[in-house]
Amino acid sequence: MAPQLTIAVTLLGRVASGLVTRAGTRSGDDLYVSGTVGDAVLGLRLLADGTGSDTNSAAVHGLTARFLLPTPRVSVGCALAAQRLATAMIDVSDGLLQDLGHLCEASRVGALVEADRLPLSDAYRTVAGSDCTPALTGGEDYELLFSAPRAARQALQNMAGAHGCALTRIGRVQPQDGGVGVALPDGVHPAAEFSGFDHFAPRAA
Repeated sequence: MAPQLTIAVTLLGRVASGLVTRAGTRSGDDLYVSGTVGDAVLGLRLLADGTGSDTNSAAVHGLTARFLLPTPRVSVGCALAAQRLATAMIDVSDGLLQDLGHLCEASRVGALVEADRLPLSDAYRTVAGSDCTPALTGGEDYELLFSAPRAARQALQNMAGAHGCALTRIGRVQPQDGGVGVALPDGVHPAAEFSGFDHFAPRAA
């Protein structure tokens, strides 16, 4: 008998309306993300170093809660699909740049993320200040990263208000030969300079 139990679960279902995949975005589309990013990875770090037990800190409590109890953006995702506003979509589970790379690969495009547009929570800023690296590389937020045509900006603003969930424009899609990059105060950096979670990377024993 094996010393560990492994359970694999496969979920099958039907799409009610408007299937949105990773493929479909076009050069010139806007890039958006729902909610805020980077909170969960900061919460994980706080729990790992023992600081997460300090429930007297509102920032610490908020960040650890984002890791332990993520909010699935089901209603927003369904609305984006039903109204056919998103041209491609993926959730942020392995890190914003890592998952953006998956979307770009499937759509055969490049992208530019403007770091100063990233939606960072007050709790994030309390703990990490202006360091945007956790927001670019941290996973487990399960926010929606999607592209949409420029003509959809007002409709997306209306949707954000209706669902009580921020939808922030963080950059744009560009031709594939432009690669995936991040615009920082000192210039544009290739996404390869940042690392998200790689499921197939070697793990320490």
